[in-house]
Amino acid sequence: MSEGEAWCDFAEHIDDLPDSESPTLLRYYSKALLFSDHARESFVHPDLETLPA
Repeated sequence: MSEGEAWCDFAEHIDDLPDSESPTLLRYYSKALLFSDHARESFVHPDLETLPA
């Protein structure tokens, strides 16, 4: 999301990110890592697949 970009404009480009049935982040992060205390405190690199550029 760019500074000053409206949420609705941003949301058009992230179709599956907010999908509660199949969260996009779980393609890249295991649940154990994603919901860990460490991940809540700082950025963690994905442990399943590299994030797209």
